[in-house]
Amino acid sequence: MEFAKYVQVKKFDDPATQGLTAGKCLVFPKLDGIQVSCWLNDDDQFRSAGKDGKPVPGFDAYSQEHKDIGYFLQDYPYLRLYGEFIGKSPAYSQDCWNKWFVTEVCSEKKSIAYSTKDENGISVAIMDDGHYCLPFDVYMPLMKKYNLDFVAPLKTVENPTAAQLQEFADKENKWHSDGECGEGLVIKRYDFKDASGAQVWAKVIRTGYQKQTAIAAEEGSEPIEERLASEIVTAELVKDVATGLENPNPGLVINAVWTKITEECLPAAKAKHHNPAVDMKRFRKDCETKIRAVAPELFHVKSA
Repeated sequence: MEFAKYVQVKKFDDPATQGLTAGKCLVFPKLDGIQVSCWLNDDDQFRSAGKDGKPVPGFDAYSQEHKDIGYFLQDYPYLRLYGEFIGKSPAYSQDCWNKWFVTEVCSEKKSIAYSTKDENGISVAIMDDGHYCLPFDVYMPLMKKYNLDFVAPLKTVENPTAAQLQEFADKENKWHSDGECGEGLVIKRYDFKDASGAQVWAKVIRTGYQKQTAIAAEEGSEPIEERLASEIVTAELVKDVATGLENPNPGLVINAVWTKITEECLPAAKAKHHNPAVDMKRFRKDCETKIRAVAPELFHVKSA
């Protein structure tokens, strides 16, 4: 298989979602993380990518640590996993930090069948025909079997109205959060297709979340540590610090620049981005990489 974009998630009032809520709907939390999909290519090699089809920094290492993702795909090579990676986000409780949660399982086969066991140890046959996006009840047993973190629906509701969903998004949408409600909701009805025959989901954004959504769209999916390093570490900053050192050897330069960054530059940079949580170990690594890149002459490296 090759990379495939996630199905479209349209605003609730978009014409493409007309008729979606005329039936039994599953209401999921809309996560504010980094979208990552996983699949096996035609040579049975593991692949992962963000929503733009490009590798997500650090995810390959994550998948190596969480080998059940690969084991799942080896056993079901015709299935594709989509999920959200949650970093050290203050929007969520710490029990879900640095984890990838499956939000969708898509099948390249028209029909699938497998057996599993229920909570009582009794064998159960699971079958599905015709769904590209597998219904939650179809793929959920597999998530449990392979110990994969996944997002379960918050509720199931018949014929929900826009007002009902908005109220739920504003007041009850709690997913791994002790504080305010999350970004919003994703509403799915697995047998629904838009006028063109495409699979479409609807989304309802929490009232008051629009500003945060705009910020996220502007900043993209780049890790905050990498983004801060890119903004703070300039050639001028590094050379300025190096000029003030009696013996500007590489180690001394890096340590002196790091001190300036943490004591003088970082607080203002974080405030600009609404004070996000920062993994300092990763941030230092990103800063060191940037320091060497902007001032290669200080490290006896020829610039490109």
